[in-house]
Amino acid sequence: MSKGYFVWNDLMTSDLAAVLPFYQGLLGWTTDTSDMGTGPYTMFKAGDKHIGGVTPGHQGQPYWVSYISVDDVDAACKQIESLGGRIMGASPLHAVVPKLPRCAAEQQRIDLEL
Repeated sequence: MSKGYFVWNDLMTSDLAAVLPFYQGLLGWTTDTSDMGTGPYTMFKAGDKHIGGVTPGHQGQPYWVSYISVDDVDAACKQIESLGGRIMGASPLHAVVPKLPRCAAEQQRIDLEL
């Protein structure tokens, strides 16, 4: 896998029943649900490609978490810190999907004004 590509997106939400029809209607995404070892996990598909999932049980405002590919997680963590970023620990997604490849959660604030 190449470095620097968005490879997965997770929607953190407490209202699975509301978000699925919203994104299906808005973007034409379909869904696929699998047991990932800790219960069902719903994934979004654009065409025939899985592009993200829904992590249920989140309290508070829903938000998206994006995952970016790197060649070496440890080296990327060191680089993040050298550039002023802060490593928060293992990705929160590992608590839900333990079969995932190793990754880290990095705190970065990005404000967009449109």
